[in-house]
Amino acid sequence: MDLSLPYKKCTSAQEAYLKVKNNITEDYIEKFKVKANIHYLDYRSEIEATGKGFNLRLSFKEDSCQIQMKLSLLLRPLGKQVMNSVSKELRELI
Repeated sequence: MDLSLPYKKCTSAQEAYLKVKNNITEDYIEKFKVKANIHYLDYRSEIEATGKGFNLRLSFKEDSCQIQMKLSLLLRPLGKQVMNSVSKELRELI
């Protein structure tokens, strides 16, 4: 499941990345009642969150944030709900 969000509040990929990096934390992910390991890839302006049955990658490009989400078979029915929640949070930030 992929989605692209254009920047509206940020002017660059680096600005958007730093803003999201400060807000998307393990505590934020726990809000969905899942445990996740978050990796901040500063050199690529990417954030990866992996947990049991899912993988979420946020890639900050020149004019938009690319969201890539992979879910296990058991979690796929929740895919739209999770993607909507993540994209809503990102829209408020970037």
